[in-house]
Amino acid sequence: MTYFWRNACIVILFLCTCFLSVNAQKAMVKGQILDNKSGLSLIGVSIIVKNSNLGTTTDDNGLFSLELSPGNYQLLFRYSGYKESEKSISLEENEKSELNIRLDEDVKELVS
Repeated sequence: MTYFWRNACIVILFLCTCFLSVNAQKAMVKGQILDNKSGLSLIGVSIIVKNSNLGTTTDDNGLFSLELSPGNYQLLFRYSGYKESEKSISLEENEKSELNIRLDEDVKELVS
């Protein structure tokens, strides 16, 4: 029985160490997306990490947050009726970066 508990403790310590090291290697980018002209918050803007399947959307206040591994990223900001915006960011381990983005309306004239 002593052998069992010793091995169980070793496994638990190993799993805790793995969990802590994985969590320590994250960074956070957060911010707010606003209409450039009115300054109003934009709800439901897509924030996409280019060339990946990662992303998020803004909440009712135009706020977003995205947890990423340290590295260099291209973020795309897409919203219907607005011009797409792209921003390069570089994140280091445990960094918390803040981005405040203003999007311009995409006004296209219709020719009749």
